[in-house]
Amino acid sequence: MKNYNLAIILCTTLSLGILVPATGKEIDRLAFEHRSQEQARHQASFKLETVDLADAQPIAVANLPTSFEVTGTTWYRASEDGRRATSFVAFVEEPTYDAGSNLTSPSSSTPIGVGQFVSDGLSGLAGIGIGVEGSVVGVISQAEPAPSDEESLAALAQQTNNPIGAAWLLITQNDTTLIGGDAIDGVKTLNVTKFMPVLSFPVLDDKWNLVVRPVFQYTSVPIDKDVGKLFGVSPNNIVADPELADIAGSPFGRTTGLGDTVLLTIAGPASDDGWIFAGGLSQIFPTATQDVLGQGKYQVGPAALVVRLGNDYGKFNLESFNIGALPQHWWSVAGDSDRASTSQTDIQYFINWKATPTQLIGMTPNISIDWKADGDFFDKAAIPVGIGTIGMFKIGRLPVRWGVEAQYYLTGGDDIRREANFRFFIAPIIPNLFK
Repeated sequence: MKNYNLAIILCTTLSLGILVPATGKEIDRLAFEHRSQEQARHQASFKLETVDLADAQPIAVANLPTSFEVTGTTWYRASEDGRRATSFVAFVEEPTYDAGSNLTSPSSSTPIGVGQFVSDGLSGLAGIGIGVEGSVVGVISQAEPAPSDEESLAALAQQTNNPIGAAWLLITQNDTTLIGGDAIDGVKTLNVTKFMPVLSFPVLDDKWNLVVRPVFQYTSVPIDKDVGKLFGVSPNNIVADPELADIAGSPFGRTTGLGDTVLLTIAGPASDDGWIFAGGLSQIFPTATQDVLGQGKYQVGPAALVVRLGNDYGKFNLESFNIGALPQHWWSVAGDSDRASTSQTDIQYFINWKATPTQLIGMTPNISIDWKADGDFFDKAAIPVGIGTIGMFKIGRLPVRWGVEAQYYLTGGDDIRREANFRFFIAPIIPNLFK
């Protein structure tokens, strides 16, 4: 009977589981074509050849028409370093003509529109001159310098520190857990690889984020798949059946496949620092390909987030720390009648010191509590502590978050318990399609 109970307990335990700056004050060449809808018969081609921007004057931006059309292509090259961009923001003036169709001074005309193109990600333009036949008609200098790569990564790192931030992350995480206890000879290994896309959607006029995070699990457990035949069978029937008795007597082996799937849906304020509170729903779907890889139940329950994100780094004060917790609880409400009902909690807590804008040192472990297990609270709960680091790098233009952590479990049952866990994750960050 002890081996039968061992097999059942072991299965239950393991399944919880914009432009470049014009610093030289000169632009070698600018070509810009536009056509006004209101004056379609006029089309002007503007070229600017090595004009000193310090001599140009800003143009008025008021009373611009509400409709206009901009066509053509633009490019410029900064004279100092030769870098090239394909975009800019510029106010342009429609040239005027006298009765003899001669070009009059463009400075007497009214600005009729703005041409705007997508930035190529280089640093910003300090000023840009628009010329007609070599004449400067204006400069717009409102553009802020675009952030450097380091500044961009720092801003993105701060955004991804928030579990309900606006960034989209494609997280792949691997956990290797060592299982021990009085009922186990030596140490067994549980390995779970999770794919967790974190998808954020702006709601309430972009003031809140709705985050959807499915968790797909590929699991390898130190249990023979035939142990699944014991589920729902009474101890007496196991003893009476030689095949089942043999399985109960030697439950260990190795079974690998898909585990149950978790779906977290949570919403909260769109913020990158300070206190953040969020709430939502969490579900577990019985998608395991083998009985021993899942719990066989559809489960549902609440989820919450409490977090404080600092806005500083490298100091030993509150603003240099990110702290918080993401608890989820599930009750079984449907599923295989042969499987035991569930009531379980997972709490991911994190305490991280921001050594640099992109590097964190601390821990982000998961507390697991099986409220149906025997014994007192510390038998039901697996509470780990850990130490690790989280960083960021780029592959070409793709920013990637990564982390490693070692964890040690302080509590757990005597017969079967998690001893230690080693975690690694990598998370490419992709553009939010809804931002």
